[in-house]
Amino acid sequence: MTNNLHPPTNNRIIFFKIILNKIPILFYDGEKKWTPPIELKQKIKESENFKELIPNFKYHKIELNEIEEEKLLGLKNAMGTLLYLDKKIENKDILEVLEKSREIFEQFEETEKEKFRSHFYGFIKILSEKTDTDIEEEIKHYEEVQEMYESFAKKYIKEKEEAIRQGIQQGIQQGKLEAAKDLLKEKVDKKVISKAMGISIEQIKKIEEEMKEKKN
Repeated sequence: MTNNLHPPTNNRIIFFKIILNKIPILFYDGEKKWTPPIELKQKIKESENFKELIPNFKYHKIELNEIEEEKLLGLKNAMGTLLYLDKKIENKDILEVLEKSREIFEQFEETEKEKFRSHFYGFIKILSEKTDTDIEEEIKHYEEVQEMYESFAKKYIKEKEEAIRQGIQQGIQQGKLEAAKDLLKEKVDKKVISKAMGISIEQIKKIEEEMKEKKN
């Protein structure tokens, strides 16, 4: 009679080799420290009541924030540099970060360059969303890292300059409105205020109404 409950010894050895070659890895790239448990039994409610039945193991935790930036760049490969970019994606000096990664990229072997190219477009797309830089249409046909980098940098700088210009204009406009309020308090004629501040009579009337509402 054949015992079907147990596979042949050789098969069991192969099976255990497969199991041993599978290592559960937890990769975390969030800003805050990872605090949830990394043991399976800790994630099961009331596990102490049937702990003998739970195949317990720990995840191998890789927390990106715990890895030094220079160590990532020092790998001089696609994975290390992409992880560096992921780690620095919220950095205010993002152009400096990109330039540093581009310099490292130039030192890659060709196989690593190819790996990096295939993922860099996706990274730029994510970065564009985070920085409100509308660049996707411009870079989707690019294949070279240098082209994507330069295109993003130009667009990023242009939009930052535009945002600063708009901020200045808004500041000037706000200053005029505040000055108009002061002149209204002094009972200056609306036409005089309009001419002096370069704002419409309608705007001045609206300011006057808002001032009256605040008093009430």
